[in-house]
Amino acid sequence: MPKLQPIIRSLSFRLLITIVLAFWLVDFMPARMQQFFYAISLSLKELLLLMMPLIVFSSVFFAFVKIRGHAFLLAVLLLISIVSSNLFSVILAGTVSRWMVFQEVPFQNTIDIQADLLVPLWQFSFPKLISSHNALLLAFILAMFSAQKSILHVAKGTEQCANFFLKKIFLPLLPFFIFGFIIKMVHDHMIGRLLSFYPQAVLAMIGLLASYEILLFCGSVFLARQSPVIVGRNLLPPAIAAFTTMSSAAALPFSIKAAEQNTRNQEIASSVMPLTVNIHMIGDALCIPSMAMLMLALFGYPMPSINQYAVFALSFVITKFSGAGVPGGSILIMIPVLEKTLGFNPEMIALITIFYMIMDPITTSGNVIGNNLFVIYFHKLFQHVAQWVETRREERTAPN
Repeated sequence: MPKLQPIIRSLSFRLLITIVLAFWLVDFMPARMQQFFYAISLSLKELLLLMMPLIVFSSVFFAFVKIRGHAFLLAVLLLISIVSSNLFSVILAGTVSRWMVFQEVPFQNTIDIQADLLVPLWQFSFPKLISSHNALLLAFILAMFSAQKSILHVAKGTEQCANFFLKKIFLPLLPFFIFGFIIKMVHDHMIGRLLSFYPQAVLAMIGLLASYEILLFCGSVFLARQSPVIVGRNLLPPAIAAFTTMSSAAALPFSIKAAEQNTRNQEIASSVMPLTVNIHMIGDALCIPSMAMLMLALFGYPMPSINQYAVFALSFVITKFSGAGVPGGSILIMIPVLEKTLGFNPEMIALITIFYMIMDPITTSGNVIGNNLFVIYFHKLFQHVAQWVETRREERTAPN
């Protein structure tokens, strides 16, 4: 029994118990109680989003102060890595989706994703004092242009404030945060809607996403020098948070913690994860192009040429830098890209938007898992490049 205590006390175990209880109890709950728990989850999400600028600022600020000598190198390497990863995923999705056999199905306009949805008992939002993007930019500027000694105490202070909120306030409430969203998913029959909309395409995209991330996982386990069970267990909380909230931003605190555990490098985890949360999305990069190819086939359009798809892929990667870590946000910012590069008409836009909204829990969890694995790869890359730069610098400064 003592050997089981660490497992029972772990966050992953508590989240699994929460999910099981939610699926089991939802049918016994009156509608009012379901609305109550959903409202609790939304309220906790608003609290998390209110504190998100502080979390982002403190993580990036403290990390860049600690690695100040390599901050520019980190930024350049990160930009190249994000563009390369997103571009490869889009090309992979386009290549594989051409070989997928999608049988023609009738358009089911009777699928109404707004029908009989659970609404919260109450709902509110806090005023937005500063955006997370502005907080990130401010942290970078202050870390780069302030005196080292004068800002070190400030950096530690902001990090302690953010850690206090996460560890002492939010993490103990995490089961309640997840519980209401699970109630919402079960009540709205989201999984059933997903499979009934177009099962062949859904299963094909889930298979592509799962296969790619399993390969990434195998490589990350080797690089992290940890047991696959440990790496997978660390990934579970951010994956569950992403799946239930359909928001990469809401899963960010858990992603930072998982990245710290998997890389054993707080500075890299705390700087890279907030920077990439809304712009490096493997789930979107694989699923949106696959959905686009499906829409073209369903509407009788020819598959895009290599040059046309190359323009789409580059436009996709560039547009991802606008960031959209909210439910359905990624497909909305891609609408102009789909219209201009692939010739989507309004009917195709409407259908792919509905399809994406139904797939959102899958793609968001894929985004978060992929980004956590990406940090492990980037950590090793940065270590080797930084070591090479230091060696070259020492060789140049060494006396002949």
